[in-house]
Amino acid sequence: DVSSTIAIHQQLQKQLLFFSKIFETFHNPLYVVDKKGKLIFVNQIFSQLFNLKNDQLSDFVLADFLTGNTPLPEQNWEGLCRDNNAVPRSFFVHQQQIRISDVFYVGHLTPYTAAQSSFENSFFQQIPFPALLIDVFSKKIKRVNPSAVGLFEKNHPEITGTDFLSLLTEASYKTCSECFGKMLSGETEREQTDITFSVLYGGKTFNSFLGWSGPEKDVFILYLIDATERKNLENQVVHAQKMQAMGQMAGGVAHDFNNLLTAIIGFTDLLLEKNNPQSPNFPDLMQIKGNANKATALVAQLLTFSRKQPVQKKLISVYDAFVDLSALLRRAVAPFVTLQIEVKRNSDCINMAPAQFTQILLNLAINAKDAMQSGGILKIITQKEKTKKAKPCGLDIMPAGEYIKIIVSDTGIGIAPENLPRIFEPFFTTKEANTKSGTGLGLSTVYGIVRACDGYISVDSEKNIGTIFCIYLPFAGKKQKEEISVASALPVLSTPSQKHILLVDDEEGVRLVTARYLKNNGFLITECSSGEQALEMLKQRPFDLVLTDMVMQQVTGEDVCQKSKELYPYVPVILMSGYSENFIQHATQNDAPFHFLAKPFELPDLLKAVHSVINSKSE
Repeated sequence: DVSSTIAIHQQLQKQLLFFSKIFETFHNPLYVVDKKGKLIFVNQIFSQLFNLKNDQLSDFVLADFLTGNTPLPEQNWEGLCRDNNAVPRSFFVHQQQIRISDVFYVGHLTPYTAAQSSFENSFFQQIPFPALLIDVFSKKIKRVNPSAVGLFEKNHPEITGTDFLSLLTEASYKTCSECFGKMLSGETEREQTDITFSVLYGGKTFNSFLGWSGPEKDVFILYLIDATERKNLENQVVHAQKMQAMGQMAGGVAHDFNNLLTAIIGFTDLLLEKNNPQSPNFPDLMQIKGNANKATALVAQLLTFSRKQPVQKKLISVYDAFVDLSALLRRAVAPFVTLQIEVKRNSDCINMAPAQFTQILLNLAINAKDAMQSGGILKIITQKEKTKKAKPCGLDIMPAGEYIKIIVSDTGIGIAPENLPRIFEPFFTTKEANTKSGTGLGLSTVYGIVRACDGYISVDSEKNIGTIFCIYLPFAGKKQKEEISVASALPVLSTPSQKHILLVDDEEGVRLVTARYLKNNGFLITECSSGEQALEMLKQRPFDLVLTDMVMQQVTGEDVCQKSKELYPYVPVILMSGYSENFIQHATQNDAPFHFLAKPFELPDLLKAVHSVINSKSE
C-alpha cells in the first residue's frame, strides 16, 4: 500500500511550490538541493547570476558553480555551504567572485517517504534566516526556527505562544494586521512588507515574507530578512536627495533674496550720504544696514552648507571671530548651559571662510547642548601651539608646524567608546534615541571643513564625564591694520572724460539704486530692463563698460557678455549675480575676459569695482 507515500509526496510537492513562490520575491540568490547537491530549485536572482533556465537545473550540481581545481566531494557540500571557512571556495559569476555567504543555503528535501514533521525539520528548521509559524486566528507564534530564537534572545518555550503583533512597533502593527486581513479575505496568498520590531526585541527592520502554511492553511509562515542596513541606506539616499533639493532651492532663493538685499543696502547707502553721524536718522539707517548685512551672511551660510557657493577663504582674526560669535553661541546653548570662552586678545589669524568658522563652532556647541540636557558647562579655549614633529591627531597624522588650537569641552553624557571611531561618518548619529533630532551631518561637516583648511581634529570622551574636541588650524600670521575708509582707497580715473555705462538688470530696485549712485559719481548711464534691450543697444553703439546681471529671462547676462565681446572685444564687462555658482559655470564655459561682482554689494564696493575695471582698460 503506497497511498500514504503518494500523499506525502503530493504534500511535499505542494509545499515546495509554495516555498518557490515565496523565494521568487527575495532579493538574494536562493537554491534548494537534494542530498547529493543536485539543484532542485533556484529563484530568479540565482538564475540571472548564472544564466540558468529551469530546464537546465537537473544538469547541474552545486559544485559546478564553485571555483577551485579539486572536485567537491558529495559528502562535503553541506558543510561547505554552512561554513564558509571549511573549504576556501567562492562562487564565480561573470568573472567576479561572490562569497558563498552571499548566497543563502535553504536546505535539502528529505526523501518522499519521510513524515511531514521531517520535512519541516529539514526545510523549516534549516533556513538560515528567522522563520515563524503563526496561528491564523490568534496570531500567536506556534513555532520558530533556531535563527528566530537567536533573534529574540529568548528560549524556544518563551517564544512559543507569544502574540506576534505585540512584538512590533505601532506602525508595523498596523501594516502587518493589514497583510493578515488581505490573506484571510482571500485577496492574496502571500504578502511582502518591511516591519520593525520594538526596542525590546532589537529595534531592527526586516523585509518580511508572509504566506500560508500547514495542510489546512491553519498557520501563516513568516520569513524575516534583516533589512536594517538596507533601510538605513534608503534613509540616507532620501536625506541626500532632500539635501540636493534644498541646495537647488537655495540657489533660486539666494538669487532673488540677494537682489532685494542689494536694493535695501543700496538705498540705505544713498540715505547715509545725505545724513551725517549727527543726524537723528543716522542710527536708524545704520540699524537697517546692519540687519541687511546679517541677512547677507545668512544667505551665504545657506549656500555654503548646501555646496552651492564656492568657499572664499580669507585671513580672519581668531579673537575678532569669537567676539562676533559669542552672542550667537550663548543663544544656541541657552538657557541651561553655561558658556565660558577663554580667547587671548591678540592678532593671530587663520585662513578660512568666516561662515565656515561659525559653522564649526555652532555645530560643536549644539552637540554639547544636546549632551547636557540637565545643564552643564561648555568651555572654549584657544591657544597657539607649535609642534616640532608629526604626531597622530584623531584619524590623521598632523605634520609639524604652527597651529591655532581650539579646545571645545563639555560636561555632558559623553560618547560611548564603541561609537567614537564612527562619529565623523556622514549620517551616523547617537542623538536619535534621546532627542530625535540627529541628522548625522554635523560632525562630518565639521571634519570636512577642518580638513579642507589643512587642519586636524581629535576627540576624547568619557561616559558621564564629558567630551573634549581639539581643533588644530594652521597659523596664518598676524592681522594688519585696515584702512577705515573704503573711499580713500579708490583709484583715481586716469582720464577726466565722462564714461558711458550700459546697465542691464531685470530687477527694478537694483537697477534704480545702481543707476542713481553711478550718475551721482559722474557716469553716464543707459538702463536696460532685459537682455533683449541690451542686445539692441549694443548694436547701436559701443560703451565704456557693460554692467549686467547674469540671471534674466530669455536673454541672460552671459548672452549679453558674449555678444558684447563679439562686437567690441575691447569693452570690459562686469557680471553681477546673487548666486555665485552661475559665475563658476560661466568661467568654465567661456574664454572671454570678464569681471564678477557678487550681490548684494555696498555702493562704495560697486564704485571701486567700476573704477578698477575702467582704469585697467585705459592702461
